[in-house]
Amino acid sequence: MDLPTAVGFCMGINKIALQKIGYFNEYLFGKGYGEENDWSMRARARGFKNILVPNLFVYHKHGGSFSSEEKQKLMQENLEKIKKLHPDYLKLVASFIKEDPPKAVRDFVS
Repeated sequence: MDLPTAVGFCMGINKIALQKIGYFNEYLFGKGYGEENDWSMRARARGFKNILVPNLFVYHKHGGSFSSEEKQKLMQENLEKIKKLHPDYLKLVASFIKEDPPKAVRDFVS
């Protein structure tokens, strides 16, 4: 299932893609939020796909890395950077959410 973007805490990166795309842009995105979205969009532009692995479950305990205030600030600042770098990003994400391709998988496991 093709995704518009990966989710950082549970993304795997193909070695060939990493060699062609490069690493996360730590200078632009700093401590977090947005770097995986930027990388995913750069990968898409180079012909790679971000895919969902439906038979893989990753547990993630929210709230361990940043305070609420710091998280909100980073998310807001870095989303603006994503929108400038990748103008189609929000449209791709909105379309994916509207179409909801993984709904059948969620329904099956719940």
